[in-house]
Amino acid sequence: MPAVTPTGIFVLPTALLGVGTHGPFLSPQVGAAYSAWQLTVAPGLGYPTTPGTVFKIRIERSHDGGATWLEDAFVDYDAGPWTDKAGNALAADAVIRRLGLLSPDVNPTVIVMAPTDLYRVWLDIFRVCSPQISMGGLA
Repeated sequence: MPAVTPTGIFVLPTALLGVGTHGPFLSPQVGAAYSAWQLTVAPGLGYPTTPGTVFKIRIERSHDGGATWLEDAFVDYDAGPWTDKAGNALAADAVIRRLGLLSPDVNPTVIVMAPTDLYRVWLDIFRVCSPQISMGGLA
């Protein structure tokens, strides 16, 4: 299956982040009825290499213009270098979150984002770092 390039929703500002909670970083309206989102994370310059958790990403979604928020995903990132299961070096990590299917066996209906949905991202930083993070939609 060929790789699909996500349609950009937003990019978090790149900066050297100190220990603590940063955010929320708020997306614009997603703009289309995507069936999944992809978060792409690169370690950035000076990323820690000694063992241990470096940061955690928390993602929330709103269907009502930001009046209420639902938890959508949590992802932890450890120190580098990052490798795949075969031990090959990775320049970035891609996390894909499919929204799901209703009645997957009979007349499946793909759950999709509304074009007006919003996302917000929080970063819990445990060690100083400057990750490069973007979010895109997938059809």
